[in-house]
Amino acid sequence: MQNKSLLVVVIGIVTFLSQSNAIVDVASFFPFGVANGDTYLASGDDTSSAQQMLSTTFNFFNYSHTSLWVNVNGAISFANPISTYTPTCAPVPRNFSMISPFWADVDTQAETPSPSSAISFRESTTSRDLQQAKREVLYAFPDLRDINFTWSYIVTWNNVTFYRDDPSRKIRNTFQAILTTNGVHSFAILYYNVIQWTTGTASNGNANGLGGTPAQVGFDAGDGVNRAMLSVSCTNNVLNIGSLSNVGKPGVFVFQIDSTEIVTPPPNITRPTQAPTPSSDPRSNAIGTECSSEVSKAWLDIVFVVDTSNAMTSRDLLELSGEIATFIKPFTFGQNGNHTTRAAIVTYATNVETRNSLTDFATFSAFQSAIFKLHNYANPDDSGGNVQGGLQTAHTLLDSQKSFRKRAIILIAAAYNDVGFQGADQTSKQIKDDGISILTISFAASDGVLTQQLQNISSPGYSYVSDQDGLYLTLPFSLTQINCFCPAGSIQFRPYNALWKNYTSYADCLYGFSGQTYPSYATSLCEPGVLISVTTPQKLDFISDNLVSHDIKSKKYTIGLHRADDGTWKWWGYNNTEYALGSYPLWGQNPSPDDLYSYEWQYSGLNMKVMPSGDVPLPYACQSRACDAEYICDLTQP
Repeated sequence: MQNKSLLVVVIGIVTFLSQSNAIVDVASFFPFGVANGDTYLASGDDTSSAQQMLSTTFNFFNYSHTSLWVNVNGAISFANPISTYTPTCAPVPRNFSMISPFWADVDTQAETPSPSSAISFRESTTSRDLQQAKREVLYAFPDLRDINFTWSYIVTWNNVTFYRDDPSRKIRNTFQAILTTNGVHSFAILYYNVIQWTTGTASNGNANGLGGTPAQVGFDAGDGVNRAMLSVSCTNNVLNIGSLSNVGKPGVFVFQIDSTEIVTPPPNITRPTQAPTPSSDPRSNAIGTECSSEVSKAWLDIVFVVDTSNAMTSRDLLELSGEIATFIKPFTFGQNGNHTTRAAIVTYATNVETRNSLTDFATFSAFQSAIFKLHNYANPDDSGGNVQGGLQTAHTLLDSQKSFRKRAIILIAAAYNDVGFQGADQTSKQIKDDGISILTISFAASDGVLTQQLQNISSPGYSYVSDQDGLYLTLPFSLTQINCFCPAGSIQFRPYNALWKNYTSYADCLYGFSGQTYPSYATSLCEPGVLISVTTPQKLDFISDNLVSHDIKSKKYTIGLHRADDGTWKWWGYNNTEYALGSYPLWGQNPSPDDLYSYEWQYSGLNMKVMPSGDVPLPYACQSRACDAEYICDLTQP
């Protein structure tokens, strides 16, 4: 049967750049990784995520879907997970309804997901992601000026290799698929960065990932009829997909995918000569400065407080010890050196025992030997759950063996006990008031009372259940978020993510001054920081809710947008840098030739404008670089 919606990318109308300039730079991708709310797909070969329930209906080939799977092998599917590693290069059955940004034999089993190499995904309704989606769709379909997206789903295959390759050879592919909709019309945006291989060895590829049955790129309804494939799909030319496009920007493809026929952008229209984003510097449109997630450089004092009552069997503790050792291994253990982590182990049932103190381990192997003894501490006849005592003991350890490191407690509990939890809330408050973060893990997810109590004890956003997908991949990132903090006297930029119900820490410490000061003076008075940048609505809202009422106490305040030496408007960056004004904010009025500085103005209710000005005295807002895994800052500075 002939395909009803066969898509062919005609090479003659595709825009090329020179090979060195082709591909989408990763900095221009939709933000990705756990720092942006992504979930890592666990390492594996021919594996898939759990079924991901969507918060909206997504229309694909005239079918409405409310869930999807992210598949290791370069595909997003709507009917079932897909383990097939060799693309069919032909219509697929109904259980294969899929979008294939690069369906080939991807293999991640040899590597732990990390910011440098991982498959990650998230559902997003943030204005940042929806605006980027709208820019790409309007660039492809200029007539859709009134479309407003309400939902997006972002999947990124970052630096992935092929089956049977030696990961050390660094033959890698990086690509991204974005689904977006306004509730009726659906679009797919595909970004391609470096593409260095097309085929796994099990698909008859050679040792360099070429030949055999190359990757498939396109869309298939799974009904045996409706499908749309790029002309390079399943050919050796798919290696060059980063130099191709259907919108005139190499490495970028945009399609409307809600109806029975995939719609491609009109070829004979005049488009801008460049993407509408004003700046290529990622800082120009970033929510904030990302905290370092380099776990090997973290500097933490961690006390593990583990439930060894009869709610935890010896087998449970044995399993737990392996999981703890797995997620803590990337940290650099040591008693000396700036970027080192120390750990202690406390167990509790009715009684509390300090098994190891913070000064016991100079190496990971020493910690591993100790944590592997957890099962020996099982108390099958003891139903006590002295959580309060465990927290108090951990607090004492962290105080008595205090170092320069950021302090954290990881509390793992398996049962709720009225007596054991009595006073735990007050104890945890004292601990958190002392600058110590608390992560909690419920080892009995079905116990709603336990889970709620642990949420009350934990620091906001750091309460987990043991069986949640990817927990032990998430914990290292959570600890680097804890390692990202601000000195006293400043407010850390930490917006709340309503979709994920947690907070994201950024490496920006905000502080302000209410005294009216010339901007030319304020630039120096912010040191060691800089005048504040306001690059997104999220950051403006946070400044208004936290900094203005606390420090500035004025409806007008100087910000860091200034006229640079080259005559353009730029923000101040850290380390004596500048970067260009991005897509936000817009001027309340056009600058005059004499304007050198700018201020934020709350002119009516919650409405704000950015206004240009000369050297006019106003209160001013500053920001400085937070301490994080890579940056040990001066804790005496605000």
